[in-house]
Amino acid sequence: MKKTPFIFLFLMVFSIHLLHAQEKPSTVDFKLGMGGARLGTGDFGLYRFESELTKKWNKYISSSLAINVGFGYSNTVGLRQANSVHADLNVFVSPFGNQRRNNFKIGTGITGIYANVTASQGKRIVYDEISKAYVQQEVIITETRRAGGFSMIIEDEISVGTRYLLGIKIIIQPYSNSDILSGANLKLGIRL
Repeated sequence: MKKTPFIFLFLMVFSIHLLHAQEKPSTVDFKLGMGGARLGTGDFGLYRFESELTKKWNKYISSSLAINVGFGYSNTVGLRQANSVHADLNVFVSPFGNQRRNNFKIGTGITGIYANVTASQGKRIVYDEISKAYVQQEVIITETRRAGGFSMIIEDEISVGTRYLLGIKIIIQPYSNSDILSGANLKLGIRL
């Protein structure tokens, strides 16, 4: 009689294990990425942080929604600070299949950007009548940019175990205001 609870517990744990072994692999991934990018015509360097949710629709097609935050700072004459927020909706084709250990994919999609750029227009020395001395002045302007565009993406992911992903992403995004963002990210992900 004392063995009955242990036998019942063993059978319950064994049946739960069998149920989980028969589950289909997850088709939804969540990834975090970090990398660098150039915005404008290559003049604003940014550090980029990305969060992405990807859905695999079949063996070859997947789609993703990504939110990116970028910031950069330079103490050179031309630029002081650049901050940006991007939202991307992409579709990917995996020519070799996306259920393999290595998932190479090519993608495109639409993107929107909101960027705030603070730049210097140069320094000059002027005579200050109040202090009766020459002082250095710098003219700094702030510009806000909002634009839509499209993405061209090459990405490669490797499965690490059954749940984790490691990848690299190369992206080019031309925008309607003539800005171009080009960059690369390293990504870590998990299958949900």
